[in-house]
Amino acid sequence: MRRFLYAIVIFVAILMFSCDTSTSPFDDSLPDNYTLTTNVTPEAGGTVTPADGEFVDGTCIDLLAEPS
Repeated sequence: MRRFLYAIVIFVAILMFSCDTSTSPFDDSLPDNYTLTTNVTPEAGGTVTPADGEFVDGTCIDLLAEPS
């Protein structure tokens, strides 16, 4: 009976100390940001809206190109 009790205690101790809780299952990092820059050639050819900006990864941006 003592061997069985020792085996259970050792098994529980192995389970408790084998779990790695030092890493989070969630990604706590900040999202990547991207910079948008547009150019119009020739400069008098029109405009692009938005002309520039900083956006978070995965953001959908609608660009509007208007000729002069």
